[in-house]
Amino acid sequence: MTEEIHPALVIVDMQNVFLKNETDLIPKVQDLAERWPEDRIYWLKYRNHPDSLFERHLDWSEGMVSPEIDLIDGKGQKQTFLHYGYAPPPECITHLNASGFNTAYICGVDTDACIYAAMMTFWDHGIRPVLLAGYCASSGGHRFHDAALALMNRQFGMESVIDGVPPIPSDG
Repeated sequence: MTEEIHPALVIVDMQNVFLKNETDLIPKVQDLAERWPEDRIYWLKYRNHPDSLFERHLDWSEGMVSPEIDLIDGKGQKQTFLHYGYAPPPECITHLNASGFNTAYICGVDTDACIYAAMMTFWDHGIRPVLLAGYCASSGGHRFHDAALALMNRQFGMESVIDGVPPIPSDG
């Protein structure tokens, strides 16, 4: 028995602070969002804050103010969820579940951090995560991106990491 797929597109942290070395990724993600039905697009936006664990333990104090935290231009940003750690916020999960999405196609940055956390969180809340590997990158470089892909293949199965474009759902 094959389960019918009700997919959302989740675009993770496509923000200036994380895209300093990944400018090639921007038009790819924008093009994917442009082809996706707007009511099925969700953006995650990270925001750091003073005295965060990132600042205290990783000595990282970026990502607190504009223009660092600004998202790239893209379709569907009326459904943007702020998060202050690695994982998507609970209200994002609640919204996806309440809207009947059982699959989340995930793209953006950082493959080895917030995207990996999103994959784990969606899985734990009954939403099948599918990583769009060609639409992701790590600000830590290819080595971290590739390591994250290997871990995701192990954790979620080989069919949960795809290189190409997923089937674009029809409107509605």
